[in-house]
Amino acid sequence: MEKLRAGLAERIREVREDFYGESGAQFLADALGIELETWTNYERGVMIPAVVVLKLIDITMASPHWLLTGKGSKYLDRRSYGR
Repeated sequence: MEKLRAGLAERIREVREDFYGESGAQFLADALGIELETWTNYERGVMIPAVVVLKLIDITMASPHWLLTGKGSKYLDRRSYGR
């Protein structure tokens, strides 16, 4: 379980950097409606509540499968997502 959390932490950091840049954690935290410290804890491997993961997916179109496993496409195809 610890390895799974570490992998997820790395992947959410990668998504954040793709969308908001290396120093953009505050922007993503604001978009998610959470404190910056909370977000940085998630990037360090603290367990992320499902509602935050779902908001992250909605905001960034990150693939749930990729977030969980690191396999497949990193982002959902906007056409199949209905946007």
